[in-house]
Amino acid sequence: MSTLEIKIEPVTRIEGHGKVRVLVSKNRVQDVQFNVIEAPRFFEKFMESKQAEEAPRISERICGVCPTAHHLASVKAVESAWGVEPPETAVKLRRLMHLGGIISSHILHVAFFTLPDLLDIPEKSLTGLYAQKPRLVEDAIRLRETGQNIVDTVGGRAIHPITAVPGGVTKLLTSDSRDKLLKQAERALTTSQNIAKLCFQLIQDNLEKVKAYPHFETLYMALTRDGFHEIYDGKVRVFDPTTNSRIDFQPNEYLDHILEKPIAHTYAKYPFIKGSKEEPCRVGPLARLNATDDFTTPLASEHLEAYRKIFGSPAHNVMGYNLARVIELVNAAELTNELLREEDLTTGKIRVKVVAKSGAGVGMVEAPRGTLIHHYETDQEGCLKRVNVIVPTNHNVPSLERAVFEMARQVIPQMEGIGRDRALWMLENVVRAYDPCLSCSVHMVELVEEESHGSQNSVREEKR
Repeated sequence: MSTLEIKIEPVTRIEGHGKVRVLVSKNRVQDVQFNVIEAPRFFEKFMESKQAEEAPRISERICGVCPTAHHLASVKAVESAWGVEPPETAVKLRRLMHLGGIISSHILHVAFFTLPDLLDIPEKSLTGLYAQKPRLVEDAIRLRETGQNIVDTVGGRAIHPITAVPGGVTKLLTSDSRDKLLKQAERALTTSQNIAKLCFQLIQDNLEKVKAYPHFETLYMALTRDGFHEIYDGKVRVFDPTTNSRIDFQPNEYLDHILEKPIAHTYAKYPFIKGSKEEPCRVGPLARLNATDDFTTPLASEHLEAYRKIFGSPAHNVMGYNLARVIELVNAAELTNELLREEDLTTGKIRVKVVAKSGAGVGMVEAPRGTLIHHYETDQEGCLKRVNVIVPTNHNVPSLERAVFEMARQVIPQMEGIGRDRALWMLENVVRAYDPCLSCSVHMVELVEEESHGSQNSVREEKR
């Protein structure tokens, strides 16, 4: 019996390098693996013995795409370990920095990774999109620039910010810099609204095709505040759609609810939710819209209502990730405009005294791709004894593999009819919907399983 291995290598328009392996026998899909082609990154180990104050500047080097989220989760973990409560103004500035990171990341994915697929243009790339929609690309670039400017102004650097420290932040905004950012934020809100309208229309125009993509129930996890959408601080909510039940817990209780396990075909730790059985859990935009009741801002709330009319509530279709990300982009622009009108960003108290000590603490934020967890233990000198990081992509990979498997079962048997390139493009669409950030997947490496001597199966590889 001959087994055909179809490879998509690399998967394009995602952060990092990954591939999909599809094993086919007798024209039926037998297995799917999502492999990450990244070198091991041992941040959790080499951070040990370092001063905990340095953790926010070290851990954010895990990623150049979402360093702001790591910067903030890290500083929150140190403050949790040492019992530190930063001033309100410092928290507002951190939130503003985080919003800038989300705007930058979301528009990158929506415009440059997703819209070439939604528009189904001949050349599915940024250059192809520019040939079709030059004004859209120019607006998206300016919107991403706004996000980066916010992080740069508030965080001290556009990539790998430096201003969040245990006890608060190191600087206020100047009145001039706040005014400049506010003008950009006002334009960003208009741009994000226009992009949202376009994406909603594209989904509606292609609804039959969109709903043919995999849809299945999983648990969903996100931070919430009084049931509302939250990105910086709050309780963790795990939503079970099969029973319509919710479990809320504090970030420092995550070990009571989340278990990490090694998987044979990868060094990625797969997190599961503890219960009567271990279950995978999705995070990120789709999960956040499922786990929370509503947004606190009016435009995003209106879009959420329209979204739920399309995908249902809760939404399970993997393509719902793309539209959910657009709604969060609008919400981030709304919140940015609100925060920049706060007077204390230029005058308030931004830092309290911190004493290093032994302790254990957990810092969580909603990174662009989902719930990010940093867990630190420190000794009496304030040095890190133990570090654990769970990134959103690790939460999502089990469901991502299942989604690709279900999509492959649809399209691989039809490959001769619809064309090989078209079939594999549809599989890539599924991966891109999750927006995996493989740079953050610090445990992931590629494993190659070689055929043992005496095996009667032959494997033929097909590369793309």
